[in-house]
Amino acid sequence: LTTFTLGLYTTGQFNAQGEVVVLALAAFYGGLTQFIAGFFALAKGELFAAAFMTSYGAFWFSFVALNLFVVPRAGPAAHEAVTIFLIMWTVITMIFTLATLGTNMTVLVTFIVFDIALILEFIGNAGLSGTEIANGLTKAGGWAELILAALAWYIVMAEIVNETLGREIFPLF
Repeated sequence: LTTFTLGLYTTGQFNAQGEVVVLALAAFYGGLTQFIAGFFALAKGELFAAAFMTSYGAFWFSFVALNLFVVPRAGPAAHEAVTIFLIMWTVITMIFTLATLGTNMTVLVTFIVFDIALILEFIGNAGLSGTEIANGLTKAGGWAELILAALAWYIVMAEIVNETLGREIFPLF
């Protein structure tokens, strides 16, 4: 939900004032809920789920802080701050992508799309800000976010429906 809304914002589907919707979802759904879910996964002994849920819960909390506290005060260096943020999260996401090799193809593809989204966005922010190329790369990253959200929704749907019905209705390949 949060990634989909961010993708809508990044692709320019709503104006800059619409960012507040992304920040609200990021704080409570992407941040708090995902962070708590990570601890439930840890209690069940699901290390991969625990690690990525708590990490990306922290990602969304830090995304909110970046946009509310860092970017408004960074002046001309705002794009550098965002670029550094995106590069660091790209590194973490690539580590998780390697770990997905132990899961299934759907999760692997989802993380590869996540990597692509982050790479497009950090390149779009890095030194090219305001140019047509940078805007195009950033928007492409936003479209990748929308694909990422759709894949994540599919995974969630498959896991919930398959477990609830006790059989595979939606395959995870």
